[in-house]
Amino acid sequence: MNAVTASSNALILDDLTGNTREIETNPLVNYNIISFDQNLKNNSSIYFINLNTARAGDYIDANVSALG
Repeated sequence: MNAVTASSNALILDDLTGNTREIETNPLVNYNIISFDQNLKNNSSIYFINLNTARAGDYIDANVSALG
């Protein structure tokens, strides 16, 4: 499964000076998950799952895997 979210921005108003500025509140993000599951004899199974989050720019990315 894969999902992509668009970046989000906010417009900030300084009440003292009346100036406005735009800041990024959320970058472009790609979420990805993949899973493999195999049934074995005697009602047992083996699986592998991987979750990945990739963010545009200087933001931290994440990757998690599990095997059981």
